[in-house]
Amino acid sequence: MTADQYIMNVFEIAALNYPGSIRKRIKFFFRVMLYGQQCVTKISGIFNDPRLKQIILKNPSHYTKIFRPYLHKGLRINDRVLSINNHYEFVKKYWNAKLMHAVYHEKWMRLADISFDKESQFHIVMQQSSKQYENEGELIIGIFNHHKIISVCFNFTKNKNGDRGIYISSAQGSSKKDFPETKDTIKYFTKNMGGMRPQALLIFVLTVIASTYRLKNILAVKTASHIKCKRIKTNLDVLWADMGGTPLDKISYSLPIHYQRKSIDNIKTNKRAMYKRRYAMLDQVENQIRCSLTQR
Repeated sequence: MTADQYIMNVFEIAALNYPGSIRKRIKFFFRVMLYGQQCVTKISGIFNDPRLKQIILKNPSHYTKIFRPYLHKGLRINDRVLSINNHYEFVKKYWNAKLMHAVYHEKWMRLADISFDKESQFHIVMQQSSKQYENEGELIIGIFNHHKIISVCFNFTKNKNGDRGIYISSAQGSSKKDFPETKDTIKYFTKNMGGMRPQALLIFVLTVIASTYRLKNILAVKTASHIKCKRIKTNLDVLWADMGGTPLDKISYSLPIHYQRKSIDNIKTNKRAMYKRRYAMLDQVENQIRCSLTQR
């Protein structure tokens, strides 16, 4: 690639990402000049695969988001690029064509359905991160009814030892202003799910994904390390602790890689029916997820 080609490509990328803002294009151009051609070249290299090329063409913001906080606070630009590389390296290696097409071209994959009665249908969906959350991770898993109940952003990761895992970078509920009925929906869901809250079910879903791909760890960002820590309302530290997580370092929590079920014999008699219902539904959800991830 010649210098002229390089400069032209940078301008093309800027035009694709900021079609209505010359100021933002210039800002992006100087960021590339500051950090060098290498970062842009590496992003191009990540998606230089027939299975991934359409992703970068439809989402050129992969070139720009590396210049902003990504995944968690304190991640340097080379590590941001590496995080994106590790995620898509996993996708290329472990995802079949059907799953990849559903998530990145049809925009979502329904992993499982939960039905409490004929009128209440809940769906567990995996989708590519929307523009609103694109710097918080590459994927979103959420529970939807007529609208989103709750979701988490995450990446597939690889540590220095080569162990693959999941990194949860955020958790979002629906807007109480736009969907005031969400609180009642969550109560209804929890009651009918045998006392299991939606956020706990999402963590269960991630343990099923981890088990399916034989991943080694599930980590989650601390509140203070969230890239939008001043704006988020959820105390993530409390949430992860409630899920059985323990502090790993100043940035992350470590969550259990397997869902821990209580022995029915150790549960109070008046609550056994509730737990049996919960576990039966979790078995159904797990079977659906495994099928969705592996069916070709």
